[in-house]
Amino acid sequence: MNANKKRDGVKKGAEFWGKFFAAIVLFAVLLWLALGFYHPIGDYLEKQRAALLYKELTLDLSSYKLENGWYPVNSGDEKEGAFVLYKYLSGDFDEDGAVDSETAGNKVYMEGNKVYMEGLDWNTAKNDPLKRVRKIGGRFALIDPYGDLIRYRCEPEEQEKRSTRNPTYDLWSLGGAESDADTMSNRSRWLTNWD
Repeated sequence: MNANKKRDGVKKGAEFWGKFFAAIVLFAVLLWLALGFYHPIGDYLEKQRAALLYKELTLDLSSYKLENGWYPVNSGDEKEGAFVLYKYLSGDFDEDGAVDSETAGNKVYMEGNKVYMEGLDWNTAKNDPLKRVRKIGGRFALIDPYGDLIRYRCEPEEQEKRSTRNPTYDLWSLGGAESDADTMSNRSRWLTNWD
C-alpha cells in the first residue's frame, strides 16, 4: 500500500510537470504567433497611412499650383522639403506654430496665407494622433507615419536642367527603411511618386 501511494505521488508529479511544460510551450507558440503576425499587420497599416498621406499631399500641391501658378520650390536638400511643405501647405510662413494672418509685422505674404492642408499648423498638429508634424530645432516639418521626414524636391519651372525624376516635383518617403539615402538601402520599402 505504501508503494502504491508513492507511485501515485510520482505519477501526479509527472502529470503536473507534463501539463506545466505543455502550457509553457503553448504560451511560447502563441506569443511567437502573435508577435510574428503583429509586425506585418502594423507595417501594412503604416504603409496604407503613408499612401493616404501622399494622396492628400498630391491633391493639396495641385490646389496650390492651380491658385499660385507654381509648386513650392525646394531645389536643395530633399530633407529640407519637409520644412518647405509645412510652411506652404499649413499657411504658417513665420513658423510660429499658427496660421499667419495676411500681414505679419511689415511683411505681406504674397501667397495669401491660405491653408492647403488642414490641421498642419503646430497648435493643431501637436495633439493630432496621426503625428504628421514634428518640431525640429524651432522649425516645423512634415513627417510620414513612420516618423521620418517627408522628402520633397521641386525646382523652378524655368530651370532647364532638372535633377527631379518627374517634370513637376519628387515626393517620397523612406517607408520606415533605414534613413541612409546615400546608399539607398531598402529602396524597395520607399513610397515614391515616380514609380
